[in-house]
Amino acid sequence: MRTYCIGLLCFSLPLLAEKPSRKQELDYYREEFTAQYRYPIYDTLFEKIVWERKVSHLVLEYKNGEHRVTLLMMDEYPWNYKAQNYPIYFAFQDFTAASNKFHELNHFLRNNGVMAVGLSGSRIVHERVLVPPVGKSPARPRLGDWPKGKEEDPILTRQPLPKRLPLHLTPR
Repeated sequence: MRTYCIGLLCFSLPLLAEKPSRKQELDYYREEFTAQYRYPIYDTLFEKIVWERKVSHLVLEYKNGEHRVTLLMMDEYPWNYKAQNYPIYFAFQDFTAASNKFHELNHFLRNNGVMAVGLSGSRIVHERVLVPPVGKSPARPRLGDWPKGKEEDPILTRQPLPKRLPLHLTPR
């Protein structure tokens, strides 16, 4: 009889215990899955590491009534030839703030800066600089105008393209 009561008591105590609230559960997962690393290479559920090799595209766009600076992130897995691409974005109400953030991020990534960004879904809610940018490299190279004029531009006139298009670095 005693073993029956002890067994019943052992199994019923967890059922009678107070269930944690939703906020306590979320706080537990937030603390458990936030990055606790010595070197800035590990992504977690709520925090991603952003550096130049992981950002394939940097886009300034207008979507759902807000201006966004979108980073198309790319995680490569060389051991099984697969990759995962996903967008994360900063949201702004006006175009000038979004444009300034776009140029700041372009300079930051081009000069080997590393940051950790906190996410709420795909939206970036906070950022933390892990490695400040070093150097004054210009923005990424862009295709310049065709040197012979628009009348002979092979893209506009739909002619066969040459093997190399002219690249020009624009100082900022």
